[in-house]
Amino acid sequence: MVGFSRRWWEPAEALRRALDAVPDDQASVETTIVNDLGAWDALAAPVDPLDDLATHHLDLLRFLLDREIASVCARRPGAQEIELQINFQGGISARCRAAFGPRSGESIAVATGHRRFAVRAGSERLRPAEGVGRRAIDVWDSAVRRLLRGRGSLTRSYEHQLRAFLACVRSGAPASPGPADGIAALHAIEAARRSLEQGAADVPVPPTPTT
Repeated sequence: MVGFSRRWWEPAEALRRALDAVPDDQASVETTIVNDLGAWDALAAPVDPLDDLATHHLDLLRFLLDREIASVCARRPGAQEIELQINFQGGISARCRAAFGPRSGESIAVATGHRRFAVRAGSERLRPAEGVGRRAIDVWDSAVRRLLRGRGSLTRSYEHQLRAFLACVRSGAPASPGPADGIAALHAIEAARRSLEQGAADVPVPPTPTT
């Protein structure tokens, strides 16, 4: 469940609810996840942004769009950066950029006809998606949170994830997300690797197991 913490990111949960009423062919999705390795202070050295970062958004996109990944096309602009074109069953697609860089950041941008939503690390809202108004609101929210010594929703998502996992252990109920979700994410990672080997070819992703 390590890669699934974004499912409990409160703005992402709100985005999923907002997308429930959106026709499949009217959504355009772009995501970015960048990690500053110096600030992260990891116990083990990361190997590849595909494994360490992109896996988070591969699962998150399945969760947000509520559909399986059909194929993946991958390209590597730099040694510490990867770009994915992710095609889902039903025709919708998404673009994802994962990289190690000097400044950490994470965002999901969705356009649905005339409506636009944006989820960003450090922000607690979906709209307005951009502009001076959004920046001003985010700065105000951040200042209030620091004054009250509160934690952001992305940080809280890890606690929510742990509580959900422990609840499954205590009750014996099947975990959700569970093993099938992990396998689906790994299938997409493997398809991305094959795409890189084949010169950014579009590589099909095997069906997710049902048991």
